[in-house]
Amino acid sequence: MEPALEVRLAPAVPVAPLGAAALIVFWAALMAAVHPAQFSDSIEQYNWAHSLEWGYWKHPPLATWMMRGAIALLGVSHWTAPVLAALCLLGSVWFVWQLARMILPAQAAEVATLLWPLHQALSTRAEVYNHNTVVVLFSSAIAWAAVKAASTGRTRDWLVAGLLAGLGLLAKYQALVTIVGVLIALWRIGGLAAPRARRQLALAAALAALIFLPHVIWVFNQGLPTVHYVDTSASHLDAAARAPALFRFGAVQLRMLAFMMAAAAVARFWPSAAAPKPPRLAIDDRVMQAWLFGLVGVPLLVLAAAVLLGGLSPQKMWGMQILMFVPLWLGWRIARARPEEALLLRVGLAAIALTVATAVYGLAESYEPQWRARVYSVDRLMPARELAHTAAADWHRATGCPLRLVTGTGFSAGLVSVYSGEYPAVLEEGDYAKSPWIRPQDLREHGALEVRGPLALDEVPQGVSFMLVPMSTKLRGDGGAAIWWRVIPPAFPCTR
Repeated sequence: MEPALEVRLAPAVPVAPLGAAALIVFWAALMAAVHPAQFSDSIEQYNWAHSLEWGYWKHPPLATWMMRGAIALLGVSHWTAPVLAALCLLGSVWFVWQLARMILPAQAAEVATLLWPLHQALSTRAEVYNHNTVVVLFSSAIAWAAVKAASTGRTRDWLVAGLLAGLGLLAKYQALVTIVGVLIALWRIGGLAAPRARRQLALAAALAALIFLPHVIWVFNQGLPTVHYVDTSASHLDAAARAPALFRFGAVQLRMLAFMMAAAAVARFWPSAAAPKPPRLAIDDRVMQAWLFGLVGVPLLVLAAAVLLGGLSPQKMWGMQILMFVPLWLGWRIARARPEEALLLRVGLAAIALTVATAVYGLAESYEPQWRARVYSVDRLMPARELAHTAAADWHRATGCPLRLVTGTGFSAGLVSVYSGEYPAVLEEGDYAKSPWIRPQDLREHGALEVRGPLALDEVPQGVSFMLVPMSTKLRGDGGAAIWWRVIPPAFPCTR
């Protein structure tokens, strides 16, 4: 098979990926430093990392395996999840940079790479570690590996693509969207026309299936918990509600892409008298269009079909992967319209200005009481250390035993686990199916600290300890909110 693309040497100083990496590190460090707690998705990973399983009740296992590895290296702390999140996002920068260099003209690749970290999930949410963080890493890696394999025609490159596809599916099922897009792009460029290429693809698919198979077996053995979660988390819409739901989803995604679109607008429309910059290297336009359609167009078509035909209610978090390759399209369009030497500089200056302005706003949001009340997701504003130390102290006074088990609301119980310094196991919602590594006899033997909330203050039971916590007025009304806890002592004298 003839190489479909030409792989180019990197410039002496790769300004775009270094700038993108710097933005991600800045946001992850700043947000983790100023927030006293973490988002519930990150806490969930600490909760599950107590046991290596082939799956968890909401998701496939790879994100949790990676958290377990990070804990082994870094220990359990406030910084474990943000550091791991930043590493995943930095990895995605490298893969996108390599991918963009292979399918776009050089200047477009630079612009696309610098636009990449301006999505909300990679900027003001860069501290969050969850399955979306990991699937962004592996989806970008899958696309890079597929383009490289199509370019070189080497079997080992196809095997790398298959390995990454299998791992991507173990991160989140949505990786399938990228895989489908890649396959359609390969078909459109004629990359599957030769029998050898089809055999290599079959070999890659077999490797991906082999990697994913143990999780499939686990899902069926456990009664399809991840499938049930997907089904319950995305409600079904009647025909009249589907188009409006898709419109609302688009509006939310535009807000999450606001940084990126603003920087793109500055690069595209800011007046300049600079002379056009001649292209450094021609790109096969047909091949480029095919890859852009596969990576940008196909996910949008999948979303439209899922909502308009399947009736699924689109969830906000779907947007990160559905729209993750939009910077490639924007970079191509901007560089084609404004091929100037100063183009990358304009994008960089816009990114810096947006970052500084938003950082100031974010700090005010974290520290000003009247702004905190307007925040919808206040997970990261919880007094995590104070809560954990106060509740753990009550446990030790009441029992004199080590704290080995926390039960109750997954988020608040997880906060106590992570920030207590003891990292006890968490029995989510008291449901052994959600935490199968914990047995009923463990609760009898070790006792537990039951932690629940945040709840409206008038919902806190009588006779329990509680702490007032910040909560959006949209969620709690005007009566205040609290997290409460009580000690469930062990049935037997404890052993230290």
